[in-house]
Amino acid sequence: WQIARTKKLKMHMLRGLCVVFANMTFFLGLAAMPLADAVAIFFISPLVITLFSVLFLGEVVGPRRWAAIAVGFIGVLVMMRPGTAAFQVASILPLAAAFCYAGIHIITRRIGGTESAATMAFYIQIMFIIVGVAFGLSAETLGIGGPAPAEAKPRQKPANGAGGGAQGGFGHDVGCLDGCEIRTVGVKALHWNVSSKKEEWNG
Repeated sequence: WQIARTKKLKMHMLRGLCVVFANMTFFLGLAAMPLADAVAIFFISPLVITLFSVLFLGEVVGPRRWAAIAVGFIGVLVMMRPGTAAFQVASILPLAAAFCYAGIHIITRRIGGTESAATMAFYIQIMFIIVGVAFGLSAETLGIGGPAPAEAKPRQKPANGAGGGAQGGFGHDVGCLDGCEIRTVGVKALHWNVSSKKEEWNG
């Protein structure tokens, strides 16, 4: 049980909740709106990470980094089109995922100096179990769901997708943030997104 020993249990629980809700809101967004739009909105996360790094970590961000992030923010506004008839309420879901994702980075940076990667991964799985059990008990109590008709094809449970997303999508965060500044991660994420889009257009 060495892996479970920690003096920062509350921070681990908060980080685990951020992972759970980041996955949940992002996958719900993918189901409710076009894939390209959901992913484009989610890439506001570099801006949020940069802002949080200043507010919660005291890091200094130069004007060039702010300018690069601002360009990405304008792109997200174009995609969401707030205040117009084209605005979709579902676009709030990937936006919420981006904020939760930024929270994961900030908390990892805050506790990464004293907590091992194995301990951080352990408590993420604990939070998935707790939230999964809570959802299961709530659904049973409220009578939501039930056995599918015999002719219906089995559907993949959202919890499985969320769990896989956390392990595959966020598993690299601990190693990445252990040796680099959080603000740099945000700018590199935005640069990767722009480069990948450019390759798709050229291809």
